[in-house]
Amino acid sequence: MEAKVQPHSDEIERAVLGVLLTQPDAWNKCIDLLQPEVFYSEANRQIYRVGRELWVASKPVDTLTVLQRLKSDGLLDTIGGGYYLSQLSTRAGVSSNIEYHCRLLIEFHISRRLIAIGNGVVNDAYGTADALELLDNVSASVSDLYNFTQSTNLASAADNITDLTDGKPGTFYTFGIPELDALGTFQAGLPHVFAGRPGIGKSIVSVHVMWHLTQLGNVLLFSPEMTVRQVQARIVSSECGVPYSTILRQQMNEQDRETVAQCIMRIGDRLDKMKIDPTSGITPAQIRARCERAMKMDGILAFGVDHLHKMSTGDRRSDREETSRISQCMEGITEVAKNTNLPAFVACQLNREVEKRTDKRPKLSDLKQTGKIEEDAAMVVLLYREGYYSEHPPHDDTMEYSVAKNRDGSTGLAKSAVRPACNRIGVTMDPQPFDPTGPFRHSNNTDEHAPF
Repeated sequence: MEAKVQPHSDEIERAVLGVLLTQPDAWNKCIDLLQPEVFYSEANRQIYRVGRELWVASKPVDTLTVLQRLKSDGLLDTIGGGYYLSQLSTRAGVSSNIEYHCRLLIEFHISRRLIAIGNGVVNDAYGTADALELLDNVSASVSDLYNFTQSTNLASAADNITDLTDGKPGTFYTFGIPELDALGTFQAGLPHVFAGRPGIGKSIVSVHVMWHLTQLGNVLLFSPEMTVRQVQARIVSSECGVPYSTILRQQMNEQDRETVAQCIMRIGDRLDKMKIDPTSGITPAQIRARCERAMKMDGILAFGVDHLHKMSTGDRRSDREETSRISQCMEGITEVAKNTNLPAFVACQLNREVEKRTDKRPKLSDLKQTGKIEEDAAMVVLLYREGYYSEHPPHDDTMEYSVAKNRDGSTGLAKSAVRPACNRIGVTMDPQPFDPTGPFRHSNNTDEHAPF
């Protein structure tokens, strides 16, 4: 296989370049299709790169301008000199065929990339690479190739316009927090950020929202901060009323143990719908591969990340600089949500500036490290609990959800009761005993469990 000539066509590459150098209007047809790496020949790759840069800069693109730019970059000898460049214009075809020729070059490029990926897999599989991590990387690499197959035809605002009145509604879910649901929705294809200081209750909200959606189907929670056991204990605690730490540390008395056992039996079917990935330092590429796999195998309807600041990029150099790391991770989650059309819940941390103010209620500017979070998020919700700053934290508290950004809804303040020790949101404040075998009790009579 090493001795075989990789798929390519010098004739088509030269024909495409010839058209681009002699017919400026042809750039409009292929600028979105071709990247420099699509060309197999290094000389052709450099010529296209230079021509593309000139076109993007709104400068003339012809044999002379490209020749001059290659000279100034010290690349003229690399491409075979001015003679090679001048010969390209004699090979120019008809510009009306250039899109077809570009597609052929893309097919050759995809074939070469598949060969490279395959060879890499063979080498890594024989080596010491982790098989599951290798599988995720291969899946992400192959998925990236589909970007070259996307159509460049522009959609019209008139396309399928009647769907607004006659078609199916878009995919919207609720968060399971009534006052917050009145301000915004959990939309497919978009990231929704919930931010707070450490200990304020990000994980409580993360587990609550994802658990709420299990009434409709399977969900996937990436938990680089918590173990599977911790997530399990939070869910059971919220459903039965036995404190989370008591369950986690196995400090239950006989009554507590019986209560927990009955609860697990009651919610067993829903527990199976809550898929958990506790990989530490998970990367956007891994999230993408595992979401795509979970969609095919489990039909997940949403995914969550708890939390963003515990992720890594997979590149040690990028991970050294935290702002760059967080920006790349947020961008990666946004792309996963958009490409899979899944709603994404993203928990993240606020910076320490909150603690320096008399009023500890967070602001949008308190998002830690980067403006990329605010920029990409369809919704940003800032979390606050008065009891968090109390010398003696109350058993029952109030969680405030300040909707600081909302592209498709209202901003404002929402509240809910919260019992941190039981990881429970929306609890009643009355002293009536909790029945572990009965339905979950809420602070009002509305059906807060309905995910729509």
